[in-house]
Amino acid sequence: MRHRRALDIGILLLTILLTVGSLSLIGNLHIDSSTEAFMPADAQVVQLNKTIETEFGTLDAIIVGVMVKYGTILEPTALQTISMLTDRLADIEGVQRVTSLAQVDHISSGSEGLEVVPLLQGTDASEIAALTARLNAWSDVYVGTFISADKRLATVVVQPQIGLSPEANVRVLADIRSIIASVDQKDLTIALVGLPVVKSEINRSLAADMVVLIPIVAFIILLVLLLAFRNIAGVLIPLVSLIVSASLVIGIMAVFQITFTMATMLVPVLLLIVGSAYGIHVMSHFTEEVTRYTTIISPEEIVKIIRTVLTRNTMPVIMAGATTAAGFVAQFASPLGPFRTFGLLSAIGVVLSQISSLLLIPLLLRLTYRKGLDPARFKHHPDSRFASSGHHTFTVLETIATKGAIPLMIGSVLLLGLTLALLPSIKVGTNMLDFFKPKSQLVQDTQLYADQMNGSGMLTVMVEGDGASSVLEPSFLQALAGFSSYMESLPEVGKVQTVVPYIQRINRMMNHDSVPYASRAAEELDFNFFSTELFGAENPTSALSNEQSTVKKEDMLATDSPATYLQAIAEAYARSGPTSSLGTFVENLLATQNYDGAAFDEIPTDPAKYGLETQEDLRNLISQYLVMYAGNLTFFINDALEPDKTLITLQLRQVETEALRRVVAEASGYWDRYLPEGWSYNIGGGDAVSLTLTDLVTRSQIISLIGALLIVWVLVSLMFRSALAGLYSLIPVVFALMGIFTSMALLGIHLDIITSLLAALAIGIGVDYAIHFMSACRRLSYGEPMHGLMEIYRTTGRAIIINASSVALGFSGLIFSRFIPIQQMGILFTVSMVFSALASLTVLPMAIYRYKPKFIGSDTTRLRQATGLDITTRRAST
Repeated sequence: MRHRRALDIGILLLTILLTVGSLSLIGNLHIDSSTEAFMPADAQVVQLNKTIETEFGTLDAIIVGVMVKYGTILEPTALQTISMLTDRLADIEGVQRVTSLAQVDHISSGSEGLEVVPLLQGTDASEIAALTARLNAWSDVYVGTFISADKRLATVVVQPQIGLSPEANVRVLADIRSIIASVDQKDLTIALVGLPVVKSEINRSLAADMVVLIPIVAFIILLVLLLAFRNIAGVLIPLVSLIVSASLVIGIMAVFQITFTMATMLVPVLLLIVGSAYGIHVMSHFTEEVTRYTTIISPEEIVKIIRTVLTRNTMPVIMAGATTAAGFVAQFASPLGPFRTFGLLSAIGVVLSQISSLLLIPLLLRLTYRKGLDPARFKHHPDSRFASSGHHTFTVLETIATKGAIPLMIGSVLLLGLTLALLPSIKVGTNMLDFFKPKSQLVQDTQLYADQMNGSGMLTVMVEGDGASSVLEPSFLQALAGFSSYMESLPEVGKVQTVVPYIQRINRMMNHDSVPYASRAAEELDFNFFSTELFGAENPTSALSNEQSTVKKEDMLATDSPATYLQAIAEAYARSGPTSSLGTFVENLLATQNYDGAAFDEIPTDPAKYGLETQEDLRNLISQYLVMYAGNLTFFINDALEPDKTLITLQLRQVETEALRRVVAEASGYWDRYLPEGWSYNIGGGDAVSLTLTDLVTRSQIISLIGALLIVWVLVSLMFRSALAGLYSLIPVVFALMGIFTSMALLGIHLDIITSLLAALAIGIGVDYAIHFMSACRRLSYGEPMHGLMEIYRTTGRAIIINASSVALGFSGLIFSRFIPIQQMGILFTVSMVFSALASLTVLPMAIYRYKPKFIGSDTTRLRQATGLDITTRRAST
């Protein structure tokens, strides 16, 4: 005894040392909450986004939105604030570029040709009036990008340097927040949005979530243990073993530098919840043994009781742990790295929990009761009443199992039908903004930005030509303009940003006083407003286009005859069409006179109009435009002189999975039709990652679900040496899955990177109840299936109820998480535990009672030898 005690103390001290050491490494954990952390490094969209960032700059801009409470943003104080923010944000270390109304170019014409001037040149009345005129003159570039249509919101776009470390990104955001906090916001609202902001907020909340969730879950489990055992030892001993296993897993993550993602952050909490099952079963059977005694139990008897409990529970605990681990191991086949890591860490944690339950709990029991134990301490609590054979709960369960076969079968079939009917309605997708509550500041700021600025989602299309300067081909640029118009007609798309508006603007300003087709001989037009040549032609527009060059500009401006005005109106009408807006008609009317270059507000496609001869001449002309502009177009083209790639950015109003699929399909369909041979396109951006992740999550769910079911079936079949036993063990699992998927459909819960972990986990845990129940049936059957059903309910049934309550209530503690998917996971797992526990105590015993499988009715002597128990003798003694 003395040697055993010394060994127990030594093991306990070593365990304490390892636990404290593991917890001290928490500060070394690396947190990455981004969806990119879930993507395979070699995924096409990941590689594409890296290429895009190398060619065009970062995709993850940080948006500072400045909104006035009254009036418009075009007021001196607001504009001065924007200028100040622009300057200060540009000085932050790690920031590559800042653009805003105060730091963006405006293209106009001047006495010497093209002029590039600052959009905002001051804040006095005349300069604000000039700013307003410039915004109106080139609204398709400014509105929705730098200022809202109602002119109440303006943005400051901060682009961090590419390749910043996570620590540097944190510092950049901290500096931005510090600068914003220093601004007088009396009549202003300043919001911070963008994917980097969402990632930062999740990272900050992850650590805070763990600080909150672990104590809450531990407290809930503590209450369950207290209600179950009603003594300090029954509460603290299992809890200590849980804390040890969870702490060791945290230490493993820190030592091996495993990234703390949205998936792996759940491991310590899950181990507290899941691991409680093993401790509860050991403590429950220890309590059951102790209550059989009527006198003081000596230390020697305590050791014998513990040995008996271990003999009885070691194999069921190992089997239950193996099947639970199988649910986690099934994640190894997932295409998502964090899921595989989650599965590995959870499986290791389960093994540690088993070791802790089978080694640490007996050790603590021996040390706690080293001077003996008065069994009366375990008999006064309600649990004794709960365990009595006459308790009505067990009577009801026994009645249902033995006499309720038909209602159970009908209910099971109806539930299965409902699940299959609702399954297609479950939505799949991971939107990181959906992790936060709708009333959170981040969500409200992002929604405000999305409403005012054409959407907060983003897809990019990178088009690569077949050679240098290929993307400056007029025919391609014309197709690119058509792409913008077509995509902007879709309800999911707010705006399309391309290089086209810049080329059109430069072309217009460079030709503000030019005459179309100036090299052709001018001929007088014998104009007849009622001529059939105009209105009788099949294509009035083409008729006009053939004649529009015959009127010299000076002649058009010199005459004020009614015929000239009527000619201009008729030409504008023919260009616009009968269903066009007034704005379009006015633009076309101005174009007939080339007012302020309106006739050249286009992509040059007709060489003759520009006094040129070939398309090659036009491409050279466009190249010259870019040289003269000398502005920053790096976000649209990959080279200022001879670009062969161009980037298209789509701002999205809707980012749901189906909306993204429609946008991608429409974009792909357009370019499949219009791109020449030898050209290529690829679709990337942050929401392309989300779409790819959605497909991977769905695939991972299917693989892990099938894998977990197969592994569990094989393991249980081997344990009971019966393939039929493996099928019986899946009964609670199927009910758990039906509960999960039905609840997801009814509650509108998406299948995302968090909830997709649930099904395999529920399989591994749900099968535990079946294993414990079937093991008890074999042990107490006396060769006849279900012979000792009430005894099974009194011991194993009680442990299942306590365990299911502990796990369900433990997972219910996840509703205190800051993240909605984790809250939903807590709800769903609570539902699954209720379904699996009820199925284990009703449907499973009904199936065993009704069909009397051979793997249950085994030889009594062999079973008694295997368990070391003599149930008949014990009944007599009690």
